[in-house]
Amino acid sequence: MTTEAATVGAYQEETKNALGWFMQTLMPSLSLIVGVVAYEATAKPEDRQIAAFPFLLAIGLSGVYLALVAIALLVQPIINLAPMETLQMSNLWLAPL
Repeated sequence: MTTEAATVGAYQEETKNALGWFMQTLMPSLSLIVGVVAYEATAKPEDRQIAAFPFLLAIGLSGVYLALVAIALLVQPIINLAPMETLQMSNLWLAPL
């Protein structure tokens, strides 16, 4: 969503800052996911079972985080703030997560 908005000019002069916000919001989580997948791919195969609760908890928390990111992007046309101000304000609830 942010990359599309940046390419069509929704952020005007703030495109660099908007993409910077987007990258700092998603890249740490994506890097962790890629690291775990790479580690699991190179680890010795073991026949083990994992409890369903941690898996479902991780999926649920990831979904909540992505929903909060989407809310930060989708609320911009509704409120009376500049798009970059909205993204910066969203760091108040996204950064602690």
